[in-house]
Amino acid sequence: MTSRLAIPMQWMPQPVAPRAKMTRIIFHWTAGGAEASALDRKHYHLLIEADGNLVRGDLPIDANAGPIRGNYAAHTRNANTGAIGVALCGMHKAQERPFDPGPKPITKDQWDALVDLLATLCRRYGIAPKADAVLSHAEVEPVLGIKQRGKWDIARLPWDESYASGASIGARLRGEVRSALAGDRAVSSGGAIEMTPAARGADRSERKALQGRVTASSLNFRSAPDGEIVGSLPRGVQVTILDHDDGWYEVRTPGGYVGFVSGKYVTILPAEPVEAPRGETRHTPDTPVQPEETTPMQTTKSWMRSKGVLGAAGALIIPVLGEFIGISIGEGDAQEIVEVVTMIGTTIAAVVALIGRITARERIG
Repeated sequence: MTSRLAIPMQWMPQPVAPRAKMTRIIFHWTAGGAEASALDRKHYHLLIEADGNLVRGDLPIDANAGPIRGNYAAHTRNANTGAIGVALCGMHKAQERPFDPGPKPITKDQWDALVDLLATLCRRYGIAPKADAVLSHAEVEPVLGIKQRGKWDIARLPWDESYASGASIGARLRGEVRSALAGDRAVSSGGAIEMTPAARGADRSERKALQGRVTASSLNFRSAPDGEIVGSLPRGVQVTILDHDDGWYEVRTPGGYVGFVSGKYVTILPAEPVEAPRGETRHTPDTPVQPEETTPMQTTKSWMRSKGVLGAAGALIIPVLGEFIGISIGEGDAQEIVEVVTMIGTTIAAVVALIGRITARERIG
């Protein structure tokens, strides 16, 4: 089932305080019933009920913008500043070991709606779906190092028991959010943002996305920058570069998987082929490339670039040469000699360049 979740814009206010912003989203389950209770609405900004209904909490999102003053949604112990709290209603009387979801399990439909909701919030607040920025309550302690008194939401999925940890479920959800951000588009409708699937290949920006090629023999493919290794890419694989983050590239593989790789081992390719101008021959494997000759103008530029180096070296070498032949040359005198030699060299290079230009015009004419 493809989830379509309409979110009123007024439910996503931007912080107004100077330098205040929302930097993180923490997702939970309520450990209650299938519908949002008064207590749930007090602690979370947004809730998804069992039937897919989206409920707004009592306090707006920007109430948690730092520095926090007054009432705020206390959804995560010591980690509420700048953090949006989102929850799935359910998991009343759930048990971690042996796993028992209880009489009110969260559902796959709620999960799909959560993906849409997180993608919309990430886009609205400029939050990248990384492990330390979009995470479950169960991941807060291991990822952020903030004690959480044994919280395990969301560390199990009632409809898919192959996932049995907060880290693996968080990685899966972030991957789906990244895919939603890359492949879906936000459509404004009646003051709301509605996430709807985009036609694959129809988006012009997708066609213009940067392309890269893997240069390492086997490049680790991670769930987040410097995060969990979830696979590897062989040398030569071409990937689409979606974003970059402090030396890490967020990429999409030819198979459609989205993850992170080290930018050191990816060569950027031209986004679009460049056609050769008329009258020119494009080099192909059958057209050997001749080495370029150095023109007089290039010689002049090279000389000009080397002036600074020659001047510094000459000021040191000339006094030594003077001592060698029995002449005392002071620092000031040495500098004057260097300037004269530099001026002569520059003049000669300019004359050579001028002769080169005249000769070139005669050849063309």
